[in-house]
Amino acid sequence: MRIGFSGVLVCLVLVGCGPTTKGGTDAGGYDSGIESACGQPGDMGNSLGVGHYCVTSADCNFPQAVICSSLVNQPTETPQDDTFVCIIPECDPCAPESLCGENAQCVCSPGLGGCGCFPTS
Repeated sequence: MRIGFSGVLVCLVLVGCGPTTKGGTDAGGYDSGIESACGQPGDMGNSLGVGHYCVTSADCNFPQAVICSSLVNQPTETPQDDTFVCIIPECDPCAPESLCGENAQCVCSPGLGGCGCFPTS
């Protein structure tokens, strides 16, 4: 049985980003307090939009980074695993690194059958 691309996002995002919580005095001009494995308000992403903060895919107004990883966030029992970044879907890991833009990489999950461009930090 093969899981669709939306199932791939959860696995891939956790590979590309580490858990973060922003808030308090070191929040870069905002106090979000959002628990997230990847993505915080104010994250601009790279020149292709990979890593740009989003809540829905409507926030991903880029030619290539068109999907918001939040579409696969699970119920609120584990907000630390939620992700909020624009990604480029279905990248090719054999393509040049420039495919995903700076500070991003094509990450694949063979068990789930898909790849996507995610931020490296």
